[in-house]
Amino acid sequence: KAANEGNSNAMFNTGLHYAKGFGVERNFEKSLYWMKKADENGDEDAENYIIRLTEAINAEKTADTGDAKAQAVLAEFYMYLGKSFDQAGNEKDYAKAFEYAKKSSDNNEGHGCWILALCYQHGRGVRPDARKAFELYQKGSDLGHAACQHSLAYHYLRGEIVGQDFKKGFDLCMKS
Repeated sequence: KAANEGNSNAMFNTGLHYAKGFGVERNFEKSLYWMKKADENGDEDAENYIIRLTEAINAEKTADTGDAKAQAVLAEFYMYLGKSFDQAGNEKDYAKAFEYAKKSSDNNEGHGCWILALCYQHGRGVRPDARKAFELYQKGSDLGHAACQHSLAYHYLRGEIVGQDFKKGFDLCMKS
């Protein structure tokens, strides 16, 4: 009601409800509608959601056809959603992030490897597994993904999962 009466904060929150499927069926199109209304009425946070929602809506069109890049975009978006609006919970968002990241990684997309590694590293949609995260950072690094190279460098520099190797860590930092 407040959103319909012009309250930009309520418009933003209505958009979040639709994005997360909290109290309503998840609907990115309706979420985008409310985020645009919120942005038009001065909400400072809506612009970032508009960009991410637009990317997610476009990615949905091809992700299920095996488009690994689109799968990675959706994985990242669901991770982002999982971090927002705590009252709505994050389990189903992280589960979707894991699902799309796994598909993307299985299709040898570096960005999908990175998102999947983050899922394993932080227990998002899956039980934490530092070894599996390391393996995925390695896979993404081999595919030329800069964030995977940087994360892998961190492991070598800190001596986590593998023996400490400053040269390898430095080389990976430079590569990333």
